[in-house]
Amino acid sequence: MGKNKFIAGLDIGTSKICAIIGQRNENGQIEIIGAGIVPSTGLRKGVVVNLDKTIRSIEQAIEEAEKQANVNVESVYVSVGSGYIRSQPSRGVIAISRSDKDITSGDVGRVINQARAVPLPLEQEVIHVIPQRFIIDDQNGISDPVGMSGIRLETDVFIVTGTSTFLQNVVKCVNRGGFKIESLIFGPLASSEAVLLSDEKELGIALVDIGGGKADIAVFIEGCLCYTGSLPLGGNLITKDIAFGLRTSLTEAEEIKRNYGCAFVDLVKETEKISVKGVGNRDIRKITRRSLSEIIEPRIEEILELINTEIQKSGYADLLPAGVVITGGTSLMEGILPFAEQILNLPVRKGCPNNFVGSYKELDSPAYAVSVGLIRYGIDEQSAPYKFMSPKGGRFINRIVKPVKTWVEEVF
Repeated sequence: MGKNKFIAGLDIGTSKICAIIGQRNENGQIEIIGAGIVPSTGLRKGVVVNLDKTIRSIEQAIEEAEKQANVNVESVYVSVGSGYIRSQPSRGVIAISRSDKDITSGDVGRVINQARAVPLPLEQEVIHVIPQRFIIDDQNGISDPVGMSGIRLETDVFIVTGTSTFLQNVVKCVNRGGFKIESLIFGPLASSEAVLLSDEKELGIALVDIGGGKADIAVFIEGCLCYTGSLPLGGNLITKDIAFGLRTSLTEAEEIKRNYGCAFVDLVKETEKISVKGVGNRDIRKITRRSLSEIIEPRIEEILELINTEIQKSGYADLLPAGVVITGGTSLMEGILPFAEQILNLPVRKGCPNNFVGSYKELDSPAYAVSVGLIRYGIDEQSAPYKFMSPKGGRFINRIVKPVKTWVEEVF
């Protein structure tokens, strides 16, 4: 994709597959020009379990977005995220041997490549090598060393990897749908582009994306991604609990959850009542909304407790003055924010993508944080090529990841 052209993002989730097409307009704003959203039936907990169903959903979502935008999509930025994603820090060091000691973009590429050269399990492949900071001759905290002088250049990077078979299945689905992959993007990284403020990242913040099949956690300190985690728990478990507890269908349970669900029993009036359709042709029953909340609250508490454990495990729990941002479809449930503040013991806000223009205001929901973030990611990648170093689609498909030396040289 060349500069100033449209960007297509594809969020392949457990509950829905969302394709969004956007571009930077003449005012420098991100403008959404097309969107296609279809149910996802071929994934479970973020993992492809049925290729054919996933391919059909991808095709339908992108075709709908193409019609609305009146463009033809050839390649897409694709989100990935599940328990099959891993991460680790690393450091690279090189000498600047030229007589003028001026640091070039080629030197930046070399030091990032050197930092990436860490042993990985055979089944793991690199998705991102994210520079966190550069150091020149012991001078720390440098964000862009190009043009500066020094004899020793170091960088701290954060490497995000994924299990080969998991990534291969995602790539296969997109390719068989007739599309190339520009980059695979770690989902919370995309979400952060849409819902986090730069001040929050600088102060220290945890992003929690609770989708249908999983909850992804990403911690940012001093503007840098420094920890990731994933839990195989999401909103679909709440739907199943409601279906089981109220003896109703999953479809009806999902509607009840969205329209009447509350994560915090104390917020619900005892006199409020709702109607529940029985399975098949059974009679409609009346129940109190409080009894519904009593089904939901234990599951939400379980999810939040595990998220708290993951944040504590990161080692950064005491370095999050900006608190926590919860995004994803489950964050829409009434009562989840005060309940989360009580369990996490941190300030919590809901993360809504709102840094875009266009007629698709329904996309300002937390459920579309990843989708909108993919567009911003793609646009930013054009102007800041080593912000989130990612192997490119064509080579990634051929070998899942080409040696980083090659793609660093291509970028620079």
